[in-house]
Amino acid sequence: YVVRLRLEADGCPNFIFDTVVVDTPVTTKLPADTFICFRDTFVISSETFGGVKPYKYIWSTGDTLSTITKSPLTTTQYILTVFDSFLCITKDTFILTVKPLPLPNLGLDKRICDYDSVQFTPGEYISYLWNTGKTTPSITVKDSAWYSVLVTDSFNCKNSDTVNLFVNRKPNPDAGRNDTICINNST
Repeated sequence: YVVRLRLEADGCPNFIFDTVVVDTPVTTKLPADTFICFRDTFVISSETFGGVKPYKYIWSTGDTLSTITKSPLTTTQYILTVFDSFLCITKDTFILTVKPLPLPNLGLDKRICDYDSVQFTPGEYISYLWNTGKTTPSITVKDSAWYSVLVTDSFNCKNSDTVNLFVNRKPNPDAGRNDTICINNST
């Protein structure tokens, strides 16, 4: 903008012209609110433009960089305040929701007889990966071993459970050689 200032002293007008530049206001933008799985980390990057550089960043967490990495245990709101070099200010808010991990449950360790089998089912999930290589919702097994499953829920959160299966082998009785004895005798 061009500004004209008229000054008058003793009836004599005097004009002063100057140019005033109005900068675009400083603006910061955070990503859309999202979620992570429990124990995951998330990088929150800000995009700042306008105003006059350099910018000063102050997060509600006390961080002072334009990008932060967080691993909250519960849903958390992050507020970013940005100042430009003229101390013009802008703010934005970001909510990071923390989803709980799925809880597959194969039960307690089991003991079965040699001729039996057992079925392990961890619960209902989107996908399954057993240490046997199977990808079915359950497995039926009869061998002594550790069995584990990695499950994925609808939020793509993953967790696992493990169970130990013990198989009691069928006894092989041996009473020795066949003998014939008479009543009132013993061997």
